[in-house]
Amino acid sequence: MDLDADHCLVAGRRRVAAVAEGPLGVELFDLTDPASPIALGRAATADARAVSLVDGYVLVADAATSFTVIDARDATQPRVVATLPRALGGIPLDVTVRQGGDVGVPAVAQREPGPAARALTAVAQVVAARMSVRAAQAADRPVLTVS
Repeated sequence: MDLDADHCLVAGRRRVAAVAEGPLGVELFDLTDPASPIALGRAATADARAVSLVDGYVLVADAATSFTVIDARDATQPRVVATLPRALGGIPLDVTVRQGGDVGVPAVAQREPGPAARALTAVAQVVAARMSVRAAQAADRPVLTVS
């Protein structure tokens, strides 16, 4: 197992590694003897893809929840202490939105619109409805034109 410095945490004399295991979560290993790693504990996450260790905490890039923080100061009993939702203002984070924007293809115009495209469409419908109501209310008022 090749691990760089970002994936190992020195805790006293014991070296601890955190491994992202997808839907199985994050598993912590004792690497005091790198030839014989020992499983210490596991924390459940939805879909752990990458990890980084900072001051006894595991920062997890989680495909389902976006970002999860695990307290691993007791590596035998790691526990999730924070999770950020996978949405920005109610819009699911989706790389196709950025990719489509980069090439001029809006997410809602893609062949197979995903959850982000559906959420953006719903937001656009709400904005259009509110603008329509405001326009209808304004139609009853006199219009002042300055030339």
